[in-house]
Amino acid sequence: MKEVGLKEGPAGSMQYRNTYYPGTPSLDEAQVLHLTPEGISDIQFAVSTEKTFTIAGKVLAKSPQDRAEEVRYVAQDAEGYMFSTTGLGFAQVAPDGSYKTPPLPPGDYLLSADVTREGVQTELGYASVRIADSDERANIQIGHAIEVHGRVEAPQSFSLQGTKIALETFGPGFYLLHEGAVDSSAQFVIPDVPPGENMFTLLDSDRNPVYVRKAICNGKDYASTVIMLAPRTTLDCIVTLANDTGVVRGKVMNGDNPVAKMVVVLIPESRELRRIPRYTLTSKTDAGGEYRISGVIPGDYLLFAVPPSPDNRHFALDFADNNRASAERIDMNASAVQTVNLKLTGVE
Repeated sequence: MKEVGLKEGPAGSMQYRNTYYPGTPSLDEAQVLHLTPEGISDIQFAVSTEKTFTIAGKVLAKSPQDRAEEVRYVAQDAEGYMFSTTGLGFAQVAPDGSYKTPPLPPGDYLLSADVTREGVQTELGYASVRIADSDERANIQIGHAIEVHGRVEAPQSFSLQGTKIALETFGPGFYLLHEGAVDSSAQFVIPDVPPGENMFTLLDSDRNPVYVRKAICNGKDYASTVIMLAPRTTLDCIVTLANDTGVVRGKVMNGDNPVAKMVVVLIPESRELRRIPRYTLTSKTDAGGEYRISGVIPGDYLLFAVPPSPDNRHFALDFADNNRASAERIDMNASAVQTVNLKLTGVE
């Protein structure tokens, strides 16, 4: 008897579509179910099938001594944002460099492979593939990854020693970080950056709060927005750092009583900035109800006091919009210290 995969339909070219309650293929349109001690009953929704296709090709290395063991693939949305719910996996590479993925639903995919020499990873390669209504072929050329380089401008009082400029990519279930050290001439190189949606960030631990104020690449500033990178690209950028972050402090009160162990969360008013982790900051109140949030980048924010939750729901992109009536609005100026006392109110 042939074993059938959990999502596989009766025929090998079909599978069951990822479906969320109450019957939608879109995670954004899904409804939340609240589990109680009594459980949940009478939940029914239809799951449809969809055709699947494969991607096949070869990993093309520069030298016969280079060997790729697997091809990784991950699904992308229409804007290039990578996610893992509809496609994340591996395809083995044969001795002749050929590979073939398992059946995949239609969509956009990013493929990557790396070669090892004497057990050490040497170079990477990427390919982007769109599956529409047929099997696809794509060769992955090793050594044609993306390189982002440039120079750093920093305040005179700030030493660049030990500083790293990085590009980060993240989505549900994964996080990728590619970094390049800043040398003595303020130059940096970030090699082997994956295509797709990336964000500039700064790795500078154990020092005063410093952030990327500007990241000018091809005449556009990507400091507070994502940058879409295409395979086989080289990009030159000027990254400007600043150390003028501010502080928000205060108390959380319930009437005349301070409230301990509350989460105080500072969220940008801009929905685009909410996708950049360094802009959303949190703190917890102490026994006296006091909190302190440092490293606040100048800008407009909404401040909330919420009880702790296992799912950290205050990080959801729509949390601030759904609970705006419970927020205190803050206009954070450069190097400012603001005292904001919060009243305990209900949030969704």
